Amino acid sequence: MQQDLLERNSDPALRVYAVWFNMYPGDARGKWPAELLTDHRVVHYWDERRLLGVQLLLNLPTFLDRQAPGTRPPEADALWDKRPKPVKPQLFRPRDFQVAPDLSHCICPAGKRLYRNGRHHNLNGFEAIKFTGTKRECGRCALRERCLRHPESTPVRQVAIFLRKVLVEHAVERMKELVDSERGHELITQRFATVEPVFANIRFNKGLDRFTLRGEGKVDGQWKLSCLVHNIEKLANNGYARR
Repeated sequence: MQQDLLERNSDPALRVYAVWFNMYPGDARGKWPAELLTDHRVVHYWDERRLLGVQLLLNLPTFLDRQAPGTRPPEADALWDKRPKPVKPQLFRPRDFQVAPDLSHCICPAGKRLYRNGRHHNLNGFEAIKFTGTKRECGRCALRERCLRHPESTPVRQVAIFLRKVLVEHAVERMKELVDSERGHELITQRFATVEPVFANIRFNKGLDRFTLRGEGKVDGQWKLSCLVHNIEKLANNGYARR
């Protein structure tokens, strides 16, 4: 451009605008080649916010098709970092652990034993068994980098072995199915005269809006005692106390 345009045109009113893009990693304003365009009629612009660079990237395929239809190169992302990425080691998966026939423990790829952690667990609708390693074995294991996602902070390896899918029927779903049935419509109308008055009296009149004891046996006794008070009050209001 210095020879083809500027040196052949001596018009002092001529202006050439040079846009320096900030698109690739490593681009910096201080990397301009000072000897490239030295004419005083050249106006340099550093695209710090990548406004012109993004517009050029979006319209480049259309521009190339106009110049030579059918010769457009494959689209490329100018912001893509083309440096090779470090290869992360593949972590051991549950299939790399050998489970004992009695499901009491499993053997990790390093030959160490992981012990069973509790009973069968329900993980997202699947029945699974959890195994946990020991700090004594996992702490000094040479395969920690391939076994733990964060070996610097995670003390031991835990692994879950899925057995089968579990169909869980929740109590709320069973109640919805019962209420939507014909028998449910009959029962729900009877609740307003049988059960609901009991709950209203015990909760609002007697002030039992929560249980003050812990444990199934103690809670059951507190609820039965409240129902006993409710029944005695019904007998008194119906004249049994005066007989």
